[in-house]
Amino acid sequence: MSLHRDMLSRENLNRLDMLQWVSERNHHIPVTELAFMLDITEDTFINDMLLATCAHDDD
Repeated sequence: MSLHRDMLSRENLNRLDMLQWVSERNHHIPVTELAFMLDITEDTFINDMLLATCAHDDD
């Protein structure tokens, strides 16, 4: 599975970039774990991430 960044909204893309930046500087804590630690758990963010991760897996 891969993440299709072009399917994320601008707001959620910014959130993902921030989470990845924090992850890289903190012993690579998984982005999903960071999202819950930082309380970035809105349904739209979770749904966007799931859709962007699952999209085009048949390709």
